[in-house]
Amino acid sequence: MRSWFRVVSIALLTVKILSGQTTVILSDEANRHLIKRVQAVYPGMAQVAHIAGEVTLRFTISETGEVADVQSVSGHPLLLEAAQASLKQWRYTPFEAGGRKISVVTSVVIEFPQGLPLTLDERIKKKEKEKQFDKFDSDLLGCMWQVEKRQLADAEPLCRRALAASKTLSPQNELFQMEAYEYMGHLLLAEGKGQEALENYEKELMIAEKNAVNREYVLAEAHINAGNAKRDLGDLKGAAGHYQEAESLYRQISKGTALQFVKSKSAYAFWQVLRTHAETLRQMGQPTAAAELEHEAAGVVVEDGPP
Repeated sequence: MRSWFRVVSIALLTVKILSGQTTVILSDEANRHLIKRVQAVYPGMAQVAHIAGEVTLRFTISETGEVADVQSVSGHPLLLEAAQASLKQWRYTPFEAGGRKISVVTSVVIEFPQGLPLTLDERIKKKEKEKQFDKFDSDLLGCMWQVEKRQLADAEPLCRRALAASKTLSPQNELFQMEAYEYMGHLLLAEGKGQEALENYEKELMIAEKNAVNREYVLAEAHINAGNAKRDLGDLKGAAGHYQEAESLYRQISKGTALQFVKSKSAYAFWQVLRTHAETLRQMGQPTAAAELEHEAAGVVVEDGPP
């Protein structure tokens, strides 16, 4: 499994959740509905390389109890494919609400290698760690959902709890903290608190830059967020600089080896930032440069969404 998949999942995993009526549940609740569990096969290459650890997956349990929309959000690339293959075979008794079957979103942590004996103290610590992450993940998904629906009063406590909890995560889960900063920024910008939003977006950008290799999509998104906040604050020159950085990254993606669905999502984001950048340049009194970007935007082939 290529490492870019983990990153694109971070950027796109909320699309299905936020566009429908899907309910987010804790993993403990999901486990009570689990009727078939298939143990993940420890990959031979990972064994040879002595690679062990945890893979965190987010996924949907459909109305029929099947696993769908599996998203790998953390874990070593050599372990991701095996974890996904295992999870896709799991089955659950369907969830119900209001007398009808519904789909739900949850998460799971799969360990490699599995089945190693743990001491009582290790089991207690492991269970506590799982509960803490479970609560964080639930708050973060709830924050995302409420922000996208512009239910800001409901979103704020969830986003603040998620951000605080993200700072206690292990370094390998740093991308979760980046997500928390991003959505706190979205919340604050929607509340008209541009300077506070920018501070959160800048922290998001720092994490994205530190993890920039094969993560162009997420880094571009972080630049756009910072640019939007600066534009909101009237710093048009600063905003234009961030938009220019994002555009450069999207051009790299279009010429690179990412799969087609990644390029398709990037194309739409590229089209959007070109138009926003052009509007900003017109505000700055640079109509010729704006026209050049608008011309480039007109030539971008977009499969998902406008133009």
